[in-house]
Amino acid sequence: MNLAMTLLVKNEIDVIEAHVRYHRPKVDFMVIMDNMSTDGTYEALERLQGELDGITLLTMASSVYDQAHWVSRMVRHCAHLGADWVVNSDADEFWLGDIKLVVNEFWKYGANIIHPEGTTFWPTEMDDLSIKCPIKGMLWCDPPSVPFGSKKPVIFVQGFSHVEQGNHFVRFFPFVKDHLQKSASLMIRHYPFRREEQFVKKHRGIWSETKLHQMGEGWRSLNRIFVEGGEDALRKYYREQVVLTKERAEQRGLINDYTLAKEIP
Repeated sequence: MNLAMTLLVKNEIDVIEAHVRYHRPKVDFMVIMDNMSTDGTYEALERLQGELDGITLLTMASSVYDQAHWVSRMVRHCAHLGADWVVNSDADEFWLGDIKLVVNEFWKYGANIIHPEGTTFWPTEMDDLSIKCPIKGMLWCDPPSVPFGSKKPVIFVQGFSHVEQGNHFVRFFPFVKDHLQKSASLMIRHYPFRREEQFVKKHRGIWSETKLHQMGEGWRSLNRIFVEGGEDALRKYYREQVVLTKERAEQRGLINDYTLAKEIP
């Protein structure tokens, strides 16, 4: 059984090296697509490709946001390279657990989609975000009682048709029946918000109505903040609403978890 990971990235320089070095040993190979990064992400990926085996680096020079199409292409490319199963990840998602072991176990029972558990980490005033890789300094996450909304799938490629926008839902051809399994042995650590500069760079810009329609309400609301007040408004929002004080972290019931911080390079 061959297991691959896909990764669609744009301007993730603060975490991309840690992500690739952490996940490359967990899978047989990786297919990574860069979408017009301007912060050094692509150059970092080129260096990693030269250093590590099993990395295929693709580029997508398009300002038209079409995540579903691009990720589906990468899944098919993985199948062409010999993958039986594919993990679709984002640069801000780190997968804890033995992915191949879990896949082998569920494969025996006919599963073709596996959903991991997960939790989201938030920047707090108690963190040390000055560390080169901010994830090593981010230690506070949602408690288990908070539902994890990012249901990223591990996919069996036989009969695969496409993933839908958002990269959470898988579609197979009509002759293939979905067989979904959930696994508590796999856990995604999600880091959507990190340092201030990363937050501003991620959410600034005037986007097309098509792109805005494809994104969730959280993204649209942050884009409205930028359109109305520019980068200063985003920075104000980050400092007042994103970074949590100790009191606000306690009010939200965040818990301390340094498992990944100790594991990543």
